[in-house]
Amino acid sequence: MTKTVTTPWDPAEHLQSDEDMAAYLEAALEEGDPALVSAALGDIARAKGMTQDQALPAPAAAETPCATRLMRSSTPNSASMA
Repeated sequence: MTKTVTTPWDPAEHLQSDEDMAAYLEAALEEGDPALVSAALGDIARAKGMTQDQALPAPAAAETPCATRLMRSSTPNSASMA
């Protein structure tokens, strides 16, 4: 029996332009599989040379509009704060 030889393939190596990345992400979104979309976003990030160390820091919870509304709605006299 003949043994099949495979080689690793990294999609990030083939995403050269913003148009390539947009088309790749669009194809993943069309599939409707969240795991595939997540993998595609990871591939795009690697293609752009991003790592977790280079990611932008998330804003503190108190700085986000949703957190501010939540804090206002859970405090006494919240009607006067809105």
